[in-house]
Amino acid sequence: MPFALHLGRDNPLPSGAPPLAVEAAARRALTALILLYALLAGLHTVSDPDLGWMLATGRWIVAHHAVPTVDVLSHTAAGQPFLYPVLSALILYGAVVLGGFVLLSWMAAVATLFTTALLLRRATWATLLLALVAVPVVAERTVPRAELFTQILFAAFVAILWHYHRSGRGALILLPPLMALWVNLHPGCIAGLAMCAAYPCLEAGEALIHGWTEPLNRLRRAAPWLVATFAAALLNPFGYRLFSGIFSQGELRPRAGWLNEWLPMRFHSGTLREALSFWQPESSMLWLLLLALISAAAALYLRRVVPAAMLLAAAYLAAHAIRMRGDFAAIVVVMGGTMLADIFTEVPGFYALRKRLSPAVATLLLLLPVALIGVRLVDLVSDRLAMRQHPAIRFGAGASTAYPAAAANFVRENHLPPNLFNDYNSGGYISFALGPEYRDYIDGRGIPFGPELFLRARALLEISLDSPAWRQEADRYGLQTILVSIDPAVGAGALGSLRQWCQSESWRPVYLDDEAAVFVRATSANAELLRRMAISCDTQSLSPVPGAAATRADRFHHELNSAAIYLVLGRSQQALAAIARAESIYRGNAQLGYFKGLALMQTGQPGAEAELRAAVSAGSPDAALLLASIDAQGGHYEDQVQMLRRAAELSSFPPYSIHLQLGYAELSAGHAGKAMDAFADAEHDAAQVDENELRAAGFWQALAAGRAQAQGGASRR
Repeated sequence: MPFALHLGRDNPLPSGAPPLAVEAAARRALTALILLYALLAGLHTVSDPDLGWMLATGRWIVAHHAVPTVDVLSHTAAGQPFLYPVLSALILYGAVVLGGFVLLSWMAAVATLFTTALLLRRATWATLLLALVAVPVVAERTVPRAELFTQILFAAFVAILWHYHRSGRGALILLPPLMALWVNLHPGCIAGLAMCAAYPCLEAGEALIHGWTEPLNRLRRAAPWLVATFAAALLNPFGYRLFSGIFSQGELRPRAGWLNEWLPMRFHSGTLREALSFWQPESSMLWLLLLALISAAAALYLRRVVPAAMLLAAAYLAAHAIRMRGDFAAIVVVMGGTMLADIFTEVPGFYALRKRLSPAVATLLLLLPVALIGVRLVDLVSDRLAMRQHPAIRFGAGASTAYPAAAANFVRENHLPPNLFNDYNSGGYISFALGPEYRDYIDGRGIPFGPELFLRARALLEISLDSPAWRQEADRYGLQTILVSIDPAVGAGALGSLRQWCQSESWRPVYLDDEAAVFVRATSANAELLRRMAISCDTQSLSPVPGAAATRADRFHHELNSAAIYLVLGRSQQALAAIARAESIYRGNAQLGYFKGLALMQTGQPGAEAELRAAVSAGSPDAALLLASIDAQGGHYEDQVQMLRRAAELSSFPPYSIHLQLGYAELSAGHAGKAMDAFADAEHDAAQVDENELRAAGFWQALAAGRAQAQGGASRR
């Protein structure tokens, strides 16, 4: 039976529009399909680096029957103030005790499902379509960590307040108890308070259109619950001091450009191409931003200025910080969906357009989202999505192979000496897997470490273990053991330094696998241990840990990592063998092509450049940088310029150094004006990077010298 799309719900269609049972059934079917998509999109292996320290905190609370107010997990910041909601740590730790990492994976899946379900309450067709686009964005922010609770609760706050604003009815009584819960779960409770503060503005905006009577009545009834919600925010073990800790986190945001959840989106010439690949979940954020702008335009057309402002503000925040995407998705789906529905019910021209929609077109419009969900689910369940994006995070339940589990077991079983040095991303897992016997050097908590240790930890990963800086750090903290990630997909590890570290005189490697490396300091106290356990990185096997490569994605991840490690160690033939095994599993990973091109170059075999160019097309910035270097060596400066531009587009982090190189490449190509533009881009990117890092890299001197050359070239012209 043919049906017409009913785009509105809060505002019913004009009289004469037939309420068709088929339409209601279609709406329910699409809702169920979107919820299934949400459940499966949220079901993946646990890999978040912050989870470990939350689990360790929960374990400490259970063991000591107290809430920690100072650092108890690290040896570098022991005793420093610690202000963080701890109920989430207890819940996550309880889940691990009851069901391990498998239960945590299912918690994330259910959180994605429940958040999406909250957004779809009283859904219009417009809301359904927006929710479909938003599912990957929601799933990205509902991984097993404390932020998971913020996504659920913010969706609840938006749904409750918006429904009350639209109808004068709603469960405002739930807001205070939800806030009392939220403030003990995650610092994102600030977003809920912001939503409550915005509510009076919504009523004021409505009053400008329809008069003050109804808005004032709604606001009068809501006021006690809003005040109670703000009061409930003080019901936490730290009182008002919790909020000073939350705001101080701003000092630790990514001026260093490596805490990627606070990085902004980057728009470039390839953005349109990414958006047009709408069948890929990666395009969802771009589409959601576009739909937010369209929804804001619809709100302005309807003279709903405050909802338009909230949509635009949410879009701005999401574009400037990955961390804000979940909150943005909630506002767009709930508020933006209503604004789009209202256009088709309140504006005669749009209603007439909807009425002229033929049954065939209406059916096609319904089948398109169904087909999109089908394509994405096949990609998801087959693990093609995982192998293309992040092979360590596969579909299913359990712990990710990105965690250095085997290395941590080695440290514990062999009783290697404390104190431990670890990279930033491994710290959380180490604090749980090895604590309390071993305390970590650094982990994902902003407080109590401070920005100086973050930057120093990163710098140490990039220099020789025999350097004065390492000797000073080891003496300062009594470091005896190093456990660092060498997984190229995780990033911020020690892979790039592995070869020179393996040749160190001051430290000796004792463990190496495809995820992590362990070193022990070469002292007289450790001499006997090193005699028994020291290994050679030139001969150490990278066979998969038994049971760690159970799935296709796990095997691919192991071979991809092994190829990268063999390349760094100069074991090119073994790298090529690992690449061949990886290619037999999956070929669509950009880094795999880069590794193959690099291995072919190292062994002098043909086809390296073709592999690198294919890797660039697949999205590898490393391949683009390598090709740019090759072009520069050959004097092909125009080609170098193109590759550097592509590398800057593909970079996940502020590409200040790439734009600096691009400026010099433009000078070599004789383009002084374009060089000045590139240097301006480099300076713009540098605003997101810590000043100490810029000075250490000699950025400002190089930028000034490049600009002087460009100005000289321009004046000669």
